[in-house]
Amino acid sequence: MRHHLIIALPLIVAFTSSVAQNPTTSVAELPKDPRVLLAAAKPLYGYNDSALKPWHLIGTYQIFDDDGNPAQQGRYEFWWEKPGVYKSSWSRGGSTRSEWHTADGNALQQSAGDRLFYFEHAIENLVFSPVPDLSSLDQGGFEIKRDQMSIGKQKLPCVEIRAHARSDGKFPFLPGVQPGSYCFDPHIPVLRIEHLFNSVYIEFNELTNRQNHVIPREISITDRRHKLLTFRVETIGDWADAETIKPPSGGVPFLSADRLLPYDEGRLEKKIPPVYPQAAKAERISGTVILDAIIGRDGRVTDIRVLSSPSSLLTSASKDAVAQWQYSPRFLDGRPQEVNSIINVIFSLSY
Repeated sequence: MRHHLIIALPLIVAFTSSVAQNPTTSVAELPKDPRVLLAAAKPLYGYNDSALKPWHLIGTYQIFDDDGNPAQQGRYEFWWEKPGVYKSSWSRGGSTRSEWHTADGNALQQSAGDRLFYFEHAIENLVFSPVPDLSSLDQGGFEIKRDQMSIGKQKLPCVEIRAHARSDGKFPFLPGVQPGSYCFDPHIPVLRIEHLFNSVYIEFNELTNRQNHVIPREISITDRRHKLLTFRVETIGDWADAETIKPPSGGVPFLSADRLLPYDEGRLEKKIPPVYPQAAKAERISGTVILDAIIGRDGRVTDIRVLSSPSSLLTSASKDAVAQWQYSPRFLDGRPQEVNSIINVIFSLSY
């Protein structure tokens, strides 16, 4: 599927200048094979090299309401000591969440106040590990092909990842894999845009180099019409105080594999279709309502929040329907998991 999108992408000055001297990174044309393209991009992201020096990042983010108006502001911090040992922290108003990953492979968290929104929690992955894990894709259940996105006169090479239902009707779930389109700069294997959930676009701008790894200093998440969240890196620097990321005695263990999930049709056991409001039909209003929700350990949908909606006329109908949906629970290491999910509810006048 070829995409056409009208946005303005700034030049990648900070990162391009730093990698242009490396012929394996800056090329006349990126690999045609989508797997080779992903493999070329992956080493530029993540921080699993023990030779890297400890570092600290501070960023701020803006959450928008379902009309695209600025709503809440937050702060995100990240401390990296060595592979597998790091701390992430979010704060927004009176709400906080911190996560510690320790050398023994454990993960602990402490939180207070409101939960994190889906894309708010996803900031960590979007900044440091936005490229899908090719080793997970090789386990099967996914189709990978080359695609293209047109932005004005510029054409971005993309890798499209599709999940296929298995014989039991369920879709594969693998940590580090999010079906969608991943679009790269035409000459450097760095991400510029992700198209996920059929309706969400994530732009990576002002790319910079941190110890030969990519850091986007600016991330914008939209539904094409409205902004959902923007993130901005304020500072990046070295640090050397290991006590900063020492987990507290009251930290709660959690499983850190992929807790952020898309709408999963294959796991729906009970789906109540939304009632198309007559007033919306009369005004010829259609489109997709994007919901942020929690799917509990029992598979029930709770804490439903609207990220984007074509009209308030469709908002209540979407929430009323999804609140009655029932999923089969997600299991990780034999234990049912509570997960944060994006759910799309589509209203089409053609049906």
